[in-house]
Amino acid sequence: DTIPTSMQVSALLGIVRDLKPALAGLEKSLAAKAKVFDGIVKTGRTHLQDATPITLGQVFHGFAGQMQRAQKRLDFAVSE
Repeated sequence: DTIPTSMQVSALLGIVRDLKPALAGLEKSLAAKAKVFDGIVKTGRTHLQDATPITLGQVFHGFAGQMQRAQKRLDFAVSE
């Protein structure tokens, strides 16, 4: 059928042309903010809700890492 195929191709083009570049830009911005915020200490919470000091830079570094992993998952999905 042409409709399911055209939807698959459209999704692939959207991922390659729009989503992946947007995620790469967001990752770059978050990594830059991680460096800027590295000296700001805040209270973090563990799974047991213990208060532990972390930097805001560590938080943003985690966000940037999420964008890296999202891009890898997209690469895998596109390769199938």
